[in-house]
Amino acid sequence: MALFRYRVGVIPVILGCGAAGLAIRLLAG
Repeated sequence: MALFRYRVGVIPVILGCGAAGLAIRLLAG
């Protein structure tokens, strides 16, 4: 259960970082 919770907690963080990285790339051009 600990691993499952860890994965569920990490997925949105990774997606959030990816989205932030994309936004920065678009803004930086």
